[in-house]
Amino acid sequence: MNPLQYLLNWIQEHWMVLALGSSFYWGLHSSYLFTWRSHLKENHLLFWGLEDRKFFRRLRFSLFFIYMFVFHFVGSLVGWMCLYVLLARIQVVNGLYDQLTSKWFDLGLLTFSVLGVTNHLPQTLWGIVMSLSKLSEAAINKFPPVDKMS
Repeated sequence: MNPLQYLLNWIQEHWMVLALGSSFYWGLHSSYLFTWRSHLKENHLLFWGLEDRKFFRRLRFSLFFIYMFVFHFVGSLVGWMCLYVLLARIQVVNGLYDQLTSKWFDLGLLTFSVLGVTNHLPQTLWGIVMSLSKLSEAAINKFPPVDKMS
């Protein structure tokens, strides 16, 4: 068995441990990184006049921490699932598949797996959604209001 085939087999056999371990790491790392920075900024600005401001800060901090953990955990897990599907396709067909029909699908799987495994998939998809939202908002604002058209 050649080394590449051994590596592909090893990743497929142990992908669940790799996927969950890596996703758990990226979830904790990202939630700690982003939550701690936002918590430091909001520590002196929000809830300044409230008597129970520590409770509200801790509640907001905890909810944001959980949100960021799940957001990045799922993004990384999706990347690992795409990698698993891509490796399964490579091993099953082993170069004997139709290049014209599956080239774009495999390229999409490769893109999603690289972005997901490196934890860039959540922010990339969020950026695409926000860009489309801003673009559609700008396009709608270009049209005159309905009541001024008549």
